[in-house]
Amino acid sequence: MSKLIEKTDEGKIKYYTIDGKLIYPSINNPNFKFNPDGVWETFLIPDNPEDLEMAKKMGVRIKGWEDKEIPESIYFKRFTKNKNGADNKAVIIKNAEGEPFEFNDESGREITIGNQTQAKIMFHYWHHENKWGSYDYYILDGVKVLDLKERQDSSATVDEDLDF
Repeated sequence: MSKLIEKTDEGKIKYYTIDGKLIYPSINNPNFKFNPDGVWETFLIPDNPEDLEMAKKMGVRIKGWEDKEIPESIYFKRFTKNKNGADNKAVIIKNAEGEPFEFNDESGREITIGNQTQAKIMFHYWHHENKWGSYDYYILDGVKVLDLKERQDSSATVDEDLDF
């Protein structure tokens, strides 16, 4: 089993950034649907088509949703726990000014990052091989929210004026 995290000449993790629109982000809260420990994840429609081509060339997961008219997007993830069960460092989330992102508004209501949010993603490349194959990932390290589109709460109460 071999692991490869791309490093700089000084031996530090080499980070990259990509700008684009987030699709199905689980940034505020990890997604627990397929992993009981949770995973922070999102797809990103890159502003620069060359970023998508590079991800394809590197073998990173790409997905599009033709039925929803969502073009091919790059998958980014970060597990909440490592293989030893220790907590991974949380994804860094900043606002457009570079300050920590506020997940609650003035009234205390939770703000959830939603589809089509314009963002800059910070990530590193990770290659993993095991008995089942060889895998390439973009590991999500940070999100800078440039233009927030809030996720709409589907459990919101119905407007009484609608008489529904």
